[in-house]
Amino acid sequence: MSLPLDRPRSSGSRIRSAVIVLLALCALALGPGVAAADAPFNIPNQITDRSSALGGNTTSVKNAIDTLYSQDKVQLWVVYVSSFDGQAGNVWANASGALSGFDSHTMLLAVATVDKSYGYYVPSGFPLSKSQVDTIAANDIVPQLKAANWSGAAVAAADGLRSTIGGSSGSGSKSWILWVILIVILAGGLIWYLRARKSRAADPNRQGSGHGSGSGGDAPAGPVPVPLEPLQSVSDRSVQLLIASDNAVHGSEQQLIIAESTFGAAAMAEFRAAFESARTSLAAAFQLRQQIDDDIPEDESTRRAWMEEIIQRCTDADNALDAQSDRFDAMLDLKNRLPAAVADIEAALQVQEARVAEATGTLAQLGSAYAPSALSAVITNASEASNRLDFAKSSIATARGEESDADTTPAVVAARNAQESVAQATTLLDAIDRLSSDLADAKTRLPGRLAPVQAELAAARAAFGQGSTGSAGPTISARLTQVETSLAAVAGPNGTKDPILATQRVREADATLDEILAATRSAQDVQQRALAALQQSLDSAQARITGANDFINTRRGAVGSEARTRLAEAQRHLENAVNLSNSDPAGALAESRQAESLADEASRLAQNDIGRWQGPGGGGYAGGGFGRGGGGNFTGAILGGLLGGMLSGGGGFGGFGGGGGGGFGGGGSFGGGGGGGGFSGGGRF
Repeated sequence: MSLPLDRPRSSGSRIRSAVIVLLALCALALGPGVAAADAPFNIPNQITDRSSALGGNTTSVKNAIDTLYSQDKVQLWVVYVSSFDGQAGNVWANASGALSGFDSHTMLLAVATVDKSYGYYVPSGFPLSKSQVDTIAANDIVPQLKAANWSGAAVAAADGLRSTIGGSSGSGSKSWILWVILIVILAGGLIWYLRARKSRAADPNRQGSGHGSGSGGDAPAGPVPVPLEPLQSVSDRSVQLLIASDNAVHGSEQQLIIAESTFGAAAMAEFRAAFESARTSLAAAFQLRQQIDDDIPEDESTRRAWMEEIIQRCTDADNALDAQSDRFDAMLDLKNRLPAAVADIEAALQVQEARVAEATGTLAQLGSAYAPSALSAVITNASEASNRLDFAKSSIATARGEESDADTTPAVVAARNAQESVAQATTLLDAIDRLSSDLADAKTRLPGRLAPVQAELAAARAAFGQGSTGSAGPTISARLTQVETSLAAVAGPNGTKDPILATQRVREADATLDEILAATRSAQDVQQRALAALQQSLDSAQARITGANDFINTRRGAVGSEARTRLAEAQRHLENAVNLSNSDPAGALAESRQAESLADEASRLAQNDIGRWQGPGGGGYAGGGFGRGGGGNFTGAILGGLLGGMLSGGGGFGGFGGGGGGGFGGGGSFGGGGGGGGFSGGGRF
């Protein structure tokens, strides 16, 4: 039966779509003097002949691959090009296979007729092993290639696959044993799981300690607790993320190899560090999962903590790899349009230079209207933006001096440094404008936010006087006095000197009153009030997270992990608040307020890190001995994290090493790369 040449392909394991796009882009930069048409590409047809090797006669090849598919449901895709663009055959085939998204029952055979080189690629799950495919290549494919029988090589490949697959599925095959073993393992796992569930259901002590069930009716109720996510749901999420992260790490390994071959190890040092860190963290996550699944029982809180650690490790690893993937993408874009890109960066720089003087004036005006505490997060932004722009000018000059060289990597690295520096300067200046707007808005809204809380204070006083609070009375009275003092300070003449801080005090007072009123008001009333207060709290949390994120990102060279962790936790609590806002307003309000608190803590820790970094004896360059002239621009570049890869890397820029050698079997890969699994091979003929 004749099957259509362009059978639909499975989407494959779409591990990291960015990897596939970047594989195609980086092929344009892997060697001068080679036709771009022969770089790795998404194979469009099952028989693709770019070198006119078949002369338009594809009948014999079509018949052979159709027969293979009809008998064994295995697809053979063949592509003929003139040259592999200076790459080894297995590398070229691996990259093109990843771009094409083949499923597990597809093999790609690639032939470079002028280079006299070939390569093959199969995804993970292919029915034959690498040694079996190598045998087909050596015995069937290579002899035809040596004779320049291009169509005969494809026919021989299809026939070799068909006979080998047929032989391996015959009476001598042991594949059925593997299936039996797999079924036994799955059945055993299912039995263990059902018994474990039954055991947990029969033991109520394992379902939680029941804290809070007997706390006493006279004590003031605290914030409504956020319900725990069911343990099975946490487990499912941790497993899904673990699998996705494993695929992501494998996909990133292939991308990193190409990135280092394109731009050199020094320029990709941050990518390498992120990859190694992600791989180490993933190994630790797998170890935790193994401990969860082994025969040694742990209590529920321990298992939950391990699962949450797995989720955090996987999320952090994937985010780090995504950031480096985006950076590589940006550098490839710069490489492909270098002169125009440098001109665009210079134009953006000029726009931001014009904003520096305006921002300096804005800070002066804000300083005369508000307290220093209101401006602490942005007080140095204008000068730091100026330093970033000076560094960008220097980097642009370097890029222009190097862009005409045969090796444009130094120019691309310099252009990328300039691009990031201008972007950071933009963020710093935007933060000043945003704070100016936020302060004005907070000052305008403060009276309207203060009045209902003052009314609530009066209601709380009345409720406290009317209802019995038992032994909790002195504590409630003291807390009411604290609220009165705080609100009086906000309503006083200096209350608007830092309207954002004043608004925070109003919210804190509101939260304290909520805790007091919860003892005497119904849960429904608390929920209604929480819903009314929720949007303000969500807006505030988002603003504080944005401010902390801007501050940390533009000073990432000096900010440590503690501040970043608080910021990540703040974002998580804000997401929880948004998710709970409809079903549980009180729980959402508690999450949102926690996000506000964590964002403030992140800002405080980040400012402490900056102070230590810039102070005498600190880790930065301001108090030490990194030169005596022009230190401000260089220090600002390090502070912004712009020179991290350059300072951590070795000397020079590495080329593309480790290509396949001569003869059959000259290079190949197994696992790890190639879109998250599978193997490839090839050589010369």
